[in-house]
Amino acid sequence: MDCGDELYFEHETQRPYDPNTMDCDEHLCPHKMYSCGDGQCVHWETRLAFQRLYSARDDCFNKRNLNYMCEVSRNRPAWTLESGLCCPEKNYNDWRYPPWSEIDSSKLTQDEVCQYLVRCLFSDGFEHDCPCTHQNCSSMIWGLCRGNLSVVPYPSHGLINANMFFFYHHSDLMNNENVNIFALGGSLRCR
Repeated sequence: MDCGDELYFEHETQRPYDPNTMDCDEHLCPHKMYSCGDGQCVHWETRLAFQRLYSARDDCFNKRNLNYMCEVSRNRPAWTLESGLCCPEKNYNDWRYPPWSEIDSSKLTQDEVCQYLVRCLFSDGFEHDCPCTHQNCSSMIWGLCRGNLSVVPYPSHGLINANMFFFYHHSDLMNNENVNIFALGGSLRCR
């Protein structure tokens, strides 16, 4: 399973887009590396694609490191589908969100609207109905999302770890794309 007993010839090169049933989700990656689920390993900070402290690295070829947070990719713009996979088609029309003129009559909660605006900000208005781009989303977020203790969670709770939470300040989104609040909560049961 770890490919330790496999023989490779010198002229063979492994590429992440080559189908290979041996390279599966259980593929072991070296320390501080993240498994893309297809045999490719990327640096661990690539999994935390929303962080801006380290330089951007190459994403997984299959974009697994971006599941449920495609908007933060610095390598190629994308939109998160309901399944969590990334759609690279500019102006993708996400059926979950109505045109902005109908957003008040939709069944979306205020938190869902705020999440949507944050996704529009990070993706620079990638989705068809995004009412803003990186230039003007922060003012819309500031006006609509202030009732949420002036922070917006992104990515969704439990995405990286059930006990890790990431928040952005409304007022700081335009000038600083770094996570403002990193919180740990809950409990773990040790063996």
